[in-house]
This record gives sequence, structure tokens and C-alpha cells, in this order.
Amino acid sequence: MWRKLLFLVMGGVFALFVYNSYIKEPDDFKVPDFDEKVETDNMRYNIGDRYKIDARNMTEKSKDDVTVFEGAKAFFSGVRLKGKTATVDKYKNMILTGGILGKSKFGVDFNTEAIKYDDSTKRFSSTSKFRAKQAVNKLSLEGDNFEAPENFDVITLNGHVKIVYDTITITCDKGVYDRPNKTIKLFDYI
Repeated sequence: MWRKLLFLVMGGVFALFVYNSYIKEPDDFKVPDFDEKVETDNMRYNIGDRYKIDARNMTEKSKDDVTVFEGAKAFFSGVRLKGKTATVDKYKNMILTGGILGKSKFGVDFNTEAIKYDDSTKRFSSTSKFRAKQAVNKLSLEGDNFEAPENFDVITLNGHVKIVYDTITITCDKGVYDRPNKTIKLFDYI
């Protein structure tokens, strides 16, 4: 009698298994949506072989393919930058914002509100007010926006450019400071 009861229970379990595995329509399994971001504190992040970023806080947003750094310091081969927020996209381009302070290896100190680095052209640019100073040469540069290569050898300033050399002040619409050739070229309304 126990034996028949045991076979009956085993047959029922087997029938239930076959029904759930092969006959029953599967339930639609949905992965719950969640914010796909990873946060890290006090870290150094290598962006390929081009540059590094030290940050107080890092947030990776995988949906946007963007990494955001708070309290960021960026180190390139020819320049160091410090700002409040750095955003790096999947193409390794960087936008650094919030009171940017920078220094090139040639002794040019500069500041601006926002600076963009384009990895494909390996150039820096800014559409906000830019000020640079090279104390060794008693040179000061100022303009509404600028563009420079990765090593800051040639700085191109546009819009309300003001160049001060020792006691000489010159204003124009466009100026190009070429450090290797030790020249400054001025254009338009000097």
C-alpha cells in the first residue's frame, strides 16, 4: 500500500515537472529597470594612453556612455588642469568645467570657466573667457575664447584679445602666441 502511494506521489511530481517544463507557456520574465551607474570615491582613472584624471568622486553612466568626475584634476603630457567637474565620453573627449586652473610644462599658467579636449584632433578649446600668464617672459594673454594643441605650444585667442608684454598693452580681435618661434601674430583691428 505504501509502495503504491509512493509511486502515485512520484508520478504526480513527474507530471508536474513535465507540465511546467514543456507544456505550460513561459511567463514573460522582465529584468527590472534600474539606474545603471557606478560610483567610486578618491580614484585615478587612465583615459587610454593620452591622459589621467584624479577625482574625488567618479560616476559611470552606462546608458549615456559618459563618465563624470567631481573634484577633477587632469594630467596630460604637456599640461595639468584642475576643475570642479570633468565629463569624458566614449570617444575619450573631455569637458572640464568650473573654475579651471591650468599649467603647461613651459610655465604658462592659465584659467577659464570651461575647457574641452578633443581626442581625435588632440586639441584644447574654450568658448569662455581665457587668461594666460607666463611670468618668465612677463607676458599676459586674454581673450573671449581660445584653441591650443595638446602641448600648448601655439595658443590662438579670438574675440577681445588683450596682450600685455612688460609695460606694452595691445588689443585686437585675434592673436596667435607661438612659443617655439617666440612670436605673437595679431589680426583685425589692432
